[in-house]
Amino acid sequence: MLRTPGEVQRDETVAELRRRLREATSRATELQGRLDALATVTANLYYETSS
Repeated sequence: MLRTPGEVQRDETVAELRRRLREATSRATELQGRLDALATVTANLYYETSS
């Protein structure tokens, strides 16, 4: 079944938005891991300096 030009454009737009969402989700996951590591280091340094 043939798609109209409008449907083709819509599908391309949806595909691009999905790609961008995957990238953003991946980046957010990476940054959350870094933030968790930083929080762990900060907590350890605080514990060591307050003892």
